[in-house]
Amino acid sequence: MLLAQTPDPASFFQLCVGLGFILSLVVNVVALVRTGRAQKREVTFSGEYQPKGNYATKAELDAVETRISVQVGGVERDVKTLRGEIIANGEVRRQSIEGKVEGVRHELDGKIGLVHEKINKVDKEVGGIKSATDLQNQQLARMEISLQHIARKA
Repeated sequence: MLLAQTPDPASFFQLCVGLGFILSLVVNVVALVRTGRAQKREVTFSGEYQPKGNYATKAELDAVETRISVQVGGVERDVKTLRGEIIANGEVRRQSIEGKVEGVRHELDGKIGLVHEKINKVDKEVGGIKSATDLQNQQLARMEISLQHIARKA
């Protein structure tokens, strides 16, 4: 009767996976026991980390520091010189602009004076024309009154 039943495929698969796992554990244990020793790591320290020839001496460092300070001093002098030149150029430009502005002011003052003279002249002429017009209006009014008086008499 046992042979007549077919095995369940899921149980068979689980059995195979379990046996494979146990077999891999056995193989790993055998491999570790056969080697029988732990891995050795070797670390060594040498007496010198860097050959002494590669270090700079105090004299060399002092020479480099002196050379750099000389170069920095030269750069600072150049900066001061350039700053002075820039300030001087700015002052020259400012004075030039102020001179031009003063020239334009004088020119405008002269032109404004001429405009005032012309306005005053026009004002006098307009005043004269107004006086003449008033005088003519008065004369026309008298003439009209005279004509009306003559027309009444006739």
